[in-house]
Amino acid sequence: MANGGWRIYIPLPGTVGVIAFGTVAVLGFAFLTFPLYREEIRFLSTLLGVAAGITSAIYVGRNIAIQAKANRLRSTFSYMETWNSPSFFHAKRSWRVLMRRVVADTNPDRITAIKNALAAEGEDHERNEANLLEVLNFMEGLALAVNHKYVDDEIAGNFFKTIVGRTYECAEAWIKERRREGGPRVYRELESLYSRWFG
Repeated sequence: MANGGWRIYIPLPGTVGVIAFGTVAVLGFAFLTFPLYREEIRFLSTLLGVAAGITSAIYVGRNIAIQAKANRLRSTFSYMETWNSPSFFHAKRSWRVLMRRVVADTNPDRITAIKNALAAEGEDHERNEANLLEVLNFMEGLALAVNHKYVDDEIAGNFFKTIVGRTYECAEAWIKERRREGGPRVYRELESLYSRWFG
């Protein structure tokens, strides 16, 4: 109750349904009651049918858009959950150590800096490289999803932008070396996302 009177709220689809039902009832009554105007009533009914079809298409389009947004949000949070999952812990930990070593290395040759970081004394070079590849492959998948609008760009950016930027900047030279060996598509989506977020 508001301002001393009752107020009834009917959602828009319900309102349209009530209006449609009332209109059909009125037209039916008019068609039976006024036989001289049946052609006009038929014409009006046709116009209303077209309007109803357009309205229905608008509702369908709106529902499709809402569902697509919901799917993008689910996918976005799925990437965030994967990044924070225990199964990703070791790769992520190795990646953080590697990034710190590369940043601290003063060697102007960034390939050498990355190789030095991967082969730090007393550590398994192959395992470190496998962890780096796991993180880069994850980011390539994320970049593909963001670039092709399978995830929400803004939310993904809020969560991953710094991570993607730091990783790409540290590993750019190494990525380009892998590209010379594996072809031009190697980590192209990641490079494209980095350029868009930081370009």
